[in-house]
Amino acid sequence: MSEEGAVGNRHSVGAALDRVRGILLHPFTVVMVMALAVRLVIMPVLTYNYDVSYWALIIRNIQAGNGLYEVSGYYYTPVWGYFLGAVGKVCGVLGVDTSVVRFDDLLVVEDTWWPYYVANLTGTAFNVMVKTPLVVCDFLVGYLVYWLVKDRTGDASKALAGMALWLFCPIVVYMSAGQGMFDTISVLFTLLTVILAYRGNYLLAGAAFSVAVLTKFFPIYIAFALIAYVIRKHRGDRAGMARFLGLAALGFIGMTLLIYAPVIAQSTVSESFLFFTDRLGRAMYSGTGEQAVPIMTLLTSMVFLVQPIIIGFVVYAAYRLYDSDNPDVDGGFLKVCMFSLALAFAWPSSPQYLLVLLPLLAYHVAVVDGGYLRPFLMIGFGAAFAGFFMCNFTMLLSFSKQTGLIGTETVLSIIGWMDATLAFGLPRMLFLVVAAGALQMAGIWLLLVKGFLEHRRGGTYAADAA
Repeated sequence: MSEEGAVGNRHSVGAALDRVRGILLHPFTVVMVMALAVRLVIMPVLTYNYDVSYWALIIRNIQAGNGLYEVSGYYYTPVWGYFLGAVGKVCGVLGVDTSVVRFDDLLVVEDTWWPYYVANLTGTAFNVMVKTPLVVCDFLVGYLVYWLVKDRTGDASKALAGMALWLFCPIVVYMSAGQGMFDTISVLFTLLTVILAYRGNYLLAGAAFSVAVLTKFFPIYIAFALIAYVIRKHRGDRAGMARFLGLAALGFIGMTLLIYAPVIAQSTVSESFLFFTDRLGRAMYSGTGEQAVPIMTLLTSMVFLVQPIIIGFVVYAAYRLYDSDNPDVDGGFLKVCMFSLALAFAWPSSPQYLLVLLPLLAYHVAVVDGGYLRPFLMIGFGAAFAGFFMCNFTMLLSFSKQTGLIGTETVLSIIGWMDATLAFGLPRMLFLVVAAGALQMAGIWLLLVKGFLEHRRGGTYAADAA
């Protein structure tokens, strides 16, 4: 090889290394890697066995050839069950144990004030496996926030800020990597719905909306905003408006039928709504049982009682979007979707439900007004603490038993301290949950008040800041 060729090769290799170094050190990569590292630390350490042991039971039922609802234990719509089926397949290939072990020395946790602790534990490898699709969804949502902010502003630094807000939000990290609840799947398809509608792909937007709603019901609150957006965007083109709404409806119905086809074939459709009907039944519950049940009954009854008011405000916000003459229809749509979801949680809600609001709130922090950061942080930290205090230090039991790095007696003593009566016959744990929940609720109401004041000033649908 000639000297010139050797020099050329060295330059090519050097250029390639510079490109790789640039990718690895790019702020986007750094944020992604840091967010992944945080989750990889938490995934094997924290696990809420009340939920995760049920996920293992469902997987074992599926592996035994049963349908989702043929054996008692699965109370949600089918989407999460299909994910669990896929996790079970991977566990089978990798040889990951899906069994649940009941420990006699942990039975004391089932005799606490809060009735949602169990002495049933799953293995660390399984805990990591079942959380993996949730963590993947976290990163997909993060990328979609990045894309949306950059598309609206052309500013990569703002896009990176929006993505980082989502990926490092405490409640997001806690729910996916710790507790193992699957709301982030619904969040992913809710944000996909919004972006696909924004891009004018109404057929796929309708399909994504079906997956979002049939994973968790709360995305249904943006339905009015979606309809108003299509009508407003195609005002003056009635034929086009009807066609686009029809495409969205077709996508929604088609995906719903696809999701429910196995359930319909097994005649178990009513069982797929047990989670919702159970909540409705709890609202009508008048008996006594566990000490916590009357409080849960009161809160659930409150939720159903305030729904007509909430829906009224959601419809009004959608009408204002439809009736607005502001040329930035897209910005108005994103804002109305955010406030519709905020209105949906204008009551003491479970912490995991709030995830569906956070991507659009992160977008508004990065693009519209940094003043949205305060409610974002209040919701993110308040919900994370409320979630952890509810689950208590039972979150450490699986890791303790599997590794011995934390003494089981130490964990049980902390759980006992949390369960000890503090005042009015109520445990310390409840007061901590209420305090954290108050911070969460204050964040929601601060956001709603901010939206109301903007509306009074005539700026609710103002164009996004450059």
